[in-house]
Amino acid sequence: MKSSSSKSTSTTINALEYMRANFPRPTFGQLVESLRICDEISQADLARKLGVSRQDLNNIEKGRTKVSIERAMKLGKIMGYGEESFARYVVQDMLYEAGLEVEVSFNKMTG
Repeated sequence: MKSSSSKSTSTTINALEYMRANFPRPTFGQLVESLRICDEISQADLARKLGVSRQDLNNIEKGRTKVSIERAMKLGKIMGYGEESFARYVVQDMLYEAGLEVEVSFNKMTG
């Protein structure tokens, strides 16, 4: 995994291309897995960095463990990607599970 706090645009684009090619309607877990694979980091190494077991990370990636918005934001920060995009995927998962086929987007609040 790169040591910078923010990933390069090309890394993010490659990860998103991989995700779209492999997952038609990507979930939060698939986002984490795709970014991890594109960063060329093992599950064990990322789990250690996140402070969870490899099995816990595997359960997140496979959608067996639901993640709170706060935890998703923490994962985004630790992995060096935007907290907002990780939060968006968790909210998107909640809506899919509720049967709502809508796409979530976030806009910064002003004021």
